[in-house]
Amino acid sequence: FDGLFLYDFIQDIRHQGVHVVTYAMGWAASMASVLSQAGDERIIAPNAWYMIHEPSSLTWGKAGDIKREAKMLEELHDQLCTIIANRATLSKAEILSRSMDKDWWMRADEALEHGFFDRIGIPRRNDAQA
Repeated sequence: FDGLFLYDFIQDIRHQGVHVVTYAMGWAASMASVLSQAGDERIIAPNAWYMIHEPSSLTWGKAGDIKREAKMLEELHDQLCTIIANRATLSKAEILSRSMDKDWWMRADEALEHGFFDRIGIPRRNDAQA
């Protein structure tokens, strides 16, 4: 949920006219796969990996508590895939399907092909100063 706060915060500063570039270096996995979508420009390093998966949680309690937690996690997965699909070449249904019950790992070229990034590259000095 802290990641959703940060995603919304980045969207707010973008709407205020701040140009945001997100970089995925090494890997962008789990909530970082969502946060990487927050930028005006999304760049992945040539040797980086990208991973999308279902949210996880630890649940303790009665059967009803566990059912409610599972329902919330399904709704959260849907919400996160909506964010990711917003600029991708794949539909939300395709992203949900590919990330259900497993970690879906992609090389930089695969993530670019699916529209999760705008280009493959490395941070340049001018990018960091922008």
